[in-house]
Formats: sequence, C-alpha cells, structure tokens
Amino acid sequence: MAEATTHTTRVYQYGAVPLGPFLKEGVDFLYKANALWNTLVEIHDDSLKAYDELRRDADEEYKLLGDELDQLEQLITDAFAEKRNARMKARSRSSSEPLIKAANEKITDLQAQRKKLWTQINPVRKRATKLIDTKALNDAFNDRVKAAQRSDNTGGLDGHTANEVYRNFREARQIKKKEYEEELEE
Repeated sequence: MAEATTHTTRVYQYGAVPLGPFLKEGVDFLYKANALWNTLVEIHDDSLKAYDELRRDADEEYKLLGDELDQLEQLITDAFAEKRNARMKARSRSSSEPLIKAANEKITDLQAQRKKLWTQINPVRKRATKLIDTKALNDAFNDRVKAAQRSDNTGGLDGHTANEVYRNFREARQIKKKEYEEELEE
C-alpha cells in the first residue's frame, strides 16, 4: 500500500497558504491588489475634492461655511498633535493626567463645534450639490475606476481579483458614508 504524504496548510483571509516561506507570486499578487486599493482611494479622494470645489464655486454661503469647517478641522488636527505631546511630557497615556485631560477637553470642545457646524452646513451642501453637474463628476469617477481596474493598469492583476478589490472598496465606501450620515444626524 502506498504511503500518503501529509502536509499542513493554514487558511488565511486571502486563501490557502502552505506553511513555510510565502511564495513570491503570492506576495506580488497581494502587492498588486493593495496597489489597486490605494489607487481607488486616491480616485475617491480626488472625486471628493472635485465635488467640494465645484460646490464652493457654485454657492457662496457653502464656500464660507466650508472654509470655516476647514479651519476647524485643522484646529482639531492640531489638538490631537498637542495631545500626543502632552502624553510624551506626562510620560503617561492616562486621561487623568492634567496635561492629557486638558488636551481631551479641548478636543471634545472642538468636536462639538464641528458637529454644530455640520448641522449648519448640511442643508447648504445639499443646495450647492443641486447647482452642480453631478452626472459629469460621477461619470468621470466611474471612468477612472474602470481604467484603474484594467489588467494593463494593475501590473497584470486578473480581472476577477480586480473586481473583488473594487467590490470590497465600494462596500467599505458605503459603510463609511453611512457612518458619516449617522454622525451628522446625531
């Protein structure tokens, strides 16, 4: 009777992988999928910026509120940097430390201001969106996404995998949009 050879295989999120050194082809494949994801994120960010620029050009009130929101976002970013510095100075991450407590209070206050501004800006944003040609923006976005998914633009990533990466990206984008909308409603 012939002896059966045995080997161990572990299954990860990205498929079955034999124990031992990960094959170079597998690493290249994951790298290409990750590069496509990063390209899709870049396309998405560019699309958001284009929408916002056109809204600001179309509606003066939105432009003013948008500028105010940008300034507030920068203050929040700076406050988080100050919190990191406070943690280093206090040599602690405990929120009971006076420096960290003050930084947290500042962040909470700024976030409350941002939430209040969001409630002001939301109807104005909707109005400004009606003034722009969203179909052209959406078509440009979709064209860039389709181009990014083509095999010659992904370094040879197969179409099935490129479509799966896009499906996951689209799902993540929808979840983030839903979270953002829920945050605005609170």
